[in-house]
Amino acid sequence: MAKVNYYLTKPQGRQTVNRDRRSLLKATGAGALLGLSACSTWGSPEELAVRQIEPLRDYVRERIRIEDIPGAAVVVATKERVIHAEGFGVTRAGTTESVNADTVFQIGSTTKAFLAATLAMAVDDGALGWDEPLAHLEPAFRLSDASRTERVTPADVLAHATGLSAYVYDTMWILGYPLESRLRALANVPLTAGYRDKAQYVNNLHTVVGRAIARRAGATSWEAYVQQRLLNPLGMLRSSVTQAGLYGATGHAWGHQHIDGRLKALSEVGSYWYEAGAGPAGSINSTANDLGRWLRFQLGRGEIDGRRLISTSGIQRTWQPLIPNKDGGSALGWGVLELPQGRLISHDGGTAAFGSNVMLLPEHGIGIAVLTNHAQEGLPFAISRWFAGYVLGESVSDLRAGFSRPAPAPQLATVALSRPASAYEGQFDSPSLGRATIKALGVNLTLTLLEVGAVLRLRPVRGPDHFLAEVLPQGRFSEVVVEGFNPFFAVDFRFSSNATLIEVAINGAGNSGYEVHQLQVM
Repeated sequence: MAKVNYYLTKPQGRQTVNRDRRSLLKATGAGALLGLSACSTWGSPEELAVRQIEPLRDYVRERIRIEDIPGAAVVVATKERVIHAEGFGVTRAGTTESVNADTVFQIGSTTKAFLAATLAMAVDDGALGWDEPLAHLEPAFRLSDASRTERVTPADVLAHATGLSAYVYDTMWILGYPLESRLRALANVPLTAGYRDKAQYVNNLHTVVGRAIARRAGATSWEAYVQQRLLNPLGMLRSSVTQAGLYGATGHAWGHQHIDGRLKALSEVGSYWYEAGAGPAGSINSTANDLGRWLRFQLGRGEIDGRRLISTSGIQRTWQPLIPNKDGGSALGWGVLELPQGRLISHDGGTAAFGSNVMLLPEHGIGIAVLTNHAQEGLPFAISRWFAGYVLGESVSDLRAGFSRPAPAPQLATVALSRPASAYEGQFDSPSLGRATIKALGVNLTLTLLEVGAVLRLRPVRGPDHFLAEVLPQGRFSEVVVEGFNPFFAVDFRFSSNATLIEVAINGAGNSGYEVHQLQVM
């Protein structure tokens, strides 16, 4: 099976630490699993978990100190009770406000399991069917292959089985393109995998699934639906689905990144992580205590404290790999690893400045969730996996042994324009980004994306007619700059032999290949 990533979006620019994305399904690599023993040798899984709490606390303290992480929160639970919930470190670097089990964090892509749960709930209610094509639920949904369009279901979206390239057009929701524009763009993207052949991690379609669920259920939005039907009934009363829900919470955490080797607290998180942007792909804010309720509910197969919210079969359907392999596979909002002792079901979350992991050991009745107020680098998963190893009776080495952050990417020097600035000017159209203009002011060039109003400065670097595009911090686009997404695009101009501008190619600044746009001269 191809590599499956369980993060929300691939950061660009200065946030280099996330470029080497870790896969859940490679969790037992790199010497992590040294040997297996029967859990019964040392007692029940719950007894093992209880005995391991003090070593877990020590491990978390040690790792956040070594890795210069400001704060973290951890919860361990069974279906009957929370065994332990605790905060570590501080909510913001340079302050003394301690993280506790009620501190609110962004949880990023672990939101996707909540979307899967609401899908199961809607199926239980008869609002839609597991195998109902997404195009029947959302008429605006189209892929470049008409036959594929008719086959894709909401479950395919949640298991990343559509065949769209990984992370395709994430930059569009970061820039504020509405869902309708993103769907228009995705309809023209070539598919890079067969239907259900391999998991390729796509964020953009989760909003479509959420909107379809809400429409069929008669809710105003998926955010309202998940709050009313899942978060509130579960007693996750400090959890929310809006930017205001994060900043309005007393004692919330602040996000952090390491920038040029130094820890920095970010003054804001982007509104694009929420309803109008990532939405059901990553919009939930939560706490260790609240995630303890979520763990109990999952381990209870849809039931908590005697109250059933989702059928057992519905929860188990979300855990079932839609793209299986010999070790597990990609399920609905979860990755599954099959071990001799049972399944390990997990998902990471990462926004620009927060990291998380939720992990279930359903055959052992134990779950753990980890939150950090630092950009996702794999530590939350490593903590969960370290703890799970002891519950499973493994002899487990430290996945973080030898961890170091990559050196900051060198700043590319600005070079002189290879032709007059006026040669680059023009009006353009793109099947994905829509209308755009490029203008020169002296020797400076700006690219304006007219649909969303984003203005990007074009800086010539490395060879003729090659530029890096940096979003200017105007209005709401200040969030993009604060969260470190510059340089945003790489831009290449193509001219004819008589120096006439033919087209402009736009790619993701990290040259990942998942972000490709063409601007045609009008």
